[in-house]
Amino acid sequence: MDKHSGSAADSHITVGDVLSVGSWQLTLIAGEGGLDRRVEWAHVFDIPDPSGWLDGGELALMTGRNWPKSAAAQTTLIQDLHDAGASALGLGSLTPPLTNQAVARAMALNFPLLRVPRETGYLPIVKFVAAANGGSLQKNLANSLRVFESLSPTFEEVDTATRFQHLERITGYRLTIVSRLGNALFHGLESLPTALMIDVRKTMANTGKWKSLAIPDGFASPLKVGERHAGFIVAQDREEVSSPSFSVFRAVETVARLEVGALYRERESIRRLRAERLSRNLFLGGSSIAGQSEGDSDVPTSLVLAVIKTDASAPVRADSEIYHGLADDHVWNLLVEDHDRILVVLESADLGRLSGVTRDLRTQIGVSNEFGSLADSPLALRQASWALEYGQPVGEDGKLRSYSRENENWAQWLPSDPMALVQLVARTYANNQGPRVNLALRPIRVRCLVEDSYLMSSTSLSRTERAHIDDRALAVLPGGTTRGLTAMYPIAPRAVRGQGYNVFGEDGQQWIDLNNNFTSLIHGHAHPATVQAAVTAVEAGASFGMSTLSEIELAELLVQRLPWAEQVRFANSGTEAVMAAIRVARVVTGREKILFPYPSYHGSSDPALLSLGGAAANGVTSGTRQDVLLADAFDVQALEAIFAEHGREIAGYVLDLVPARAGGRPLSNEYVRRARELTRKHGALLITDEVVSLRHGYSGMAYSTYGISPDLAALGKVIGGGHPVGAIIGPHEVMQHFDPRNERSTFHGGTFSGNPVTMRAGIASMRVYTESEVQRLIGLGDRLRDQLNSVIQGLGWEATGYGSIIRFSFVGKDEPANWRPELWWEAEARGLLLVPGNLSISLSTPMNEVLIDEVATRIVDSFTRVGKCAL
Repeated sequence: MDKHSGSAADSHITVGDVLSVGSWQLTLIAGEGGLDRRVEWAHVFDIPDPSGWLDGGELALMTGRNWPKSAAAQTTLIQDLHDAGASALGLGSLTPPLTNQAVARAMALNFPLLRVPRETGYLPIVKFVAAANGGSLQKNLANSLRVFESLSPTFEEVDTATRFQHLERITGYRLTIVSRLGNALFHGLESLPTALMIDVRKTMANTGKWKSLAIPDGFASPLKVGERHAGFIVAQDREEVSSPSFSVFRAVETVARLEVGALYRERESIRRLRAERLSRNLFLGGSSIAGQSEGDSDVPTSLVLAVIKTDASAPVRADSEIYHGLADDHVWNLLVEDHDRILVVLESADLGRLSGVTRDLRTQIGVSNEFGSLADSPLALRQASWALEYGQPVGEDGKLRSYSRENENWAQWLPSDPMALVQLVARTYANNQGPRVNLALRPIRVRCLVEDSYLMSSTSLSRTERAHIDDRALAVLPGGTTRGLTAMYPIAPRAVRGQGYNVFGEDGQQWIDLNNNFTSLIHGHAHPATVQAAVTAVEAGASFGMSTLSEIELAELLVQRLPWAEQVRFANSGTEAVMAAIRVARVVTGREKILFPYPSYHGSSDPALLSLGGAAANGVTSGTRQDVLLADAFDVQALEAIFAEHGREIAGYVLDLVPARAGGRPLSNEYVRRARELTRKHGALLITDEVVSLRHGYSGMAYSTYGISPDLAALGKVIGGGHPVGAIIGPHEVMQHFDPRNERSTFHGGTFSGNPVTMRAGIASMRVYTESEVQRLIGLGDRLRDQLNSVIQGLGWEATGYGSIIRFSFVGKDEPANWRPELWWEAEARGLLLVPGNLSISLSTPMNEVLIDEVATRIVDSFTRVGKCAL
């Protein structure tokens, strides 16, 4: 069917009918052979190329203001309008001269070009066409509305085949949705005959444009999902039924695009679940990670595993193309991407289909022997990896290479000399080809490689899209991350969302969060009270250049809980709070030196970094170093000696009551009380850093645990309800030095300090962190420490820390190299997220004893595994 033409019985008017209205004085420039084309609509356009806005059957009217001047551009525009289904083109008086080439193209296409005089205008033409086609337009509009009605809630539970049978009754078309090879994409729809499929593809290829076009006896339109051509929606006329206009087909095409989009989303969901299942069998011995589905339970019993080597310069994502190509052919498969290769498990009978799907891709494929259970997939991976490198080509194209046990030589796998093996592993680790270093090839795991024959089968899974995202991160973020403390290599998985004590990753992973954003999320993720408070605040205005009531309310709550304090000044982080407290101490005392315990962490300001030592203090000036003193955090006599020598120079002592860098062990009562006595005696301020330790006591750890009242305290983390926050709190006589009315005040600002979102979330967080919850969390921390120490002390480690925070310390003299990163990755593989680097654990209120016992089991398993694999 030619979608431009009409018949004697057709009620539509034609281009000739429009041209014959004498009072308009229209003239025909070219395209006399197309005067019988139907005109369904008349639209006025004033854009350079209206072809993309056409539904077909339009008389396109252009003022000429944006008509191109060059011959090539004019010719292309006429071709595009014709291909888009326009019936004719009417050009106004502003149109630049038509070139001979443009006129010739219109004549060759039988595409009418009309000249519209200025005195005629466009409105009479538009009204005439609308009036003449009123009946058919109403019918087409009604049919289009009925097509879209198939998307209403009434049809929610209807499968695609049933929906399109309904659309066939509405439109009179015979409809199907097929893949690029002509196979039906949905069960219940018909595949396309080979001859017709060839016609569709040929028509698309001849036009050079993959868009809706007329085909013999109907229409076809390509369907894209992302950058992939997913297939076609094809509508064929039925002899016994009068087919509607092209505009109704466009409505059907919209429904088809939605259906195919939903199909691809369902496929991706299935793909992720199956990839997780395959990865657990390949790399984790089939162990299940809490909260993850088993994926596909109907696994065939005659399987092969293929390792596909892809060309990185290929123009398409090979993993996506292979997966969807197999799915188009209804081939069951499990597929994961592993750096520069793709691993696929499928039925042995479908191996030929895999070869067909990869025919146009630059790939090589190694195939395992047949096996019957996913539990055998590690062995199959080893076989397929060998076949890829050493196997004999099979098949016509030579892409497939098969495994041969007779020809396999273990010398092809590993060096015979143990030291050479160590060097190989170390070299592989050093030359890790970017961030995605093979976890199984780290030096600490050589013994496991040999014992478990892991070399070719224990590569850490590079989940779908991970490699690409890692490269993007490294390109724009130094080291691939914004915070130094989150750096883990290969680059750690990224969070997408959190709920309670769970975090969910970019590939659908689920972990128990024992990091809790470095102790700040006391209630875990998305606590209903803090979420509601934050949302309400955002809706009312996220921040202002003014104070708000929320600042007063949170300050009142904190002063009530810390009875020694009277006033609060809010900041954006614990780092800022410590910085401001130091500056106030200098204003109050007129001195410059600040004393820190060593080792300890008090944020990332220059003076505070000196308490960490090492590379952390790189870039700190010599002047700053002269103003900082360090004291052993556990040596009372050393503290007394420092005050005896420098007491008159010290402005303040910034004291962490549970120094994280010293195993998180609480300071002794003697030390803390002596620190209070010495600062008072020498006129220095005692500044307790309770950014972390506030969680350990309802009224703060200094007051609740040690019974002292400091001069200032720096707060943060838990008081913000999961939002950036810091605070300086203390008695009025010290806090008055933040008062702008005081001549001896120090300036303190911050664009987002005290913003209502943080304040409201903080109020909600602190209200539900009751004294009973404080004690319950401390009890859970003690329970976890006891369970861990009953096992890991035998491995030379100890679970330390205090309250609801657990840290790990090596009991022996020299801590084994690489143990901490290996432990982090082993825990991550078991569904746990610890703090990178120091492996600390921070508990949250959604947790309970049952969960703590499960966490203990998984951590013990991680220690045991790393202990087994250590050199």
